[in-house]
Amino acid sequence: MNKKFYLICLGLSMFWSISSLVCVHFYYGVNSPQGLFLIMSMIIPGIIGLYCSTKVSHQKIRGILLFTNYLFFTYFNFMQLREIIGYLLNFLQNK
Repeated sequence: MNKKFYLICLGLSMFWSISSLVCVHFYYGVNSPQGLFLIMSMIIPGIIGLYCSTKVSHQKIRGILLFTNYLFFTYFNFMQLREIIGYLLNFLQNK
């Protein structure tokens, strides 16, 4: 495929993933239906972005894109884990 196509797909998927992450983190939270929808809708663009970032020919840019993708993924999972541990501790204290 064309390199422009991969860059456009990469830009759109990164925009969707980052905006969804910001909305979930700051506005909705993980427990609301809107937050759950945004979390689930981040999966497909994340996979598309990961695939398109491997098609970039410049080695340094490819490394930066992959690092950014994994950085957001790690941060998001850490925040979910922290929230789950908080709910468990709250549940155990109220029991």
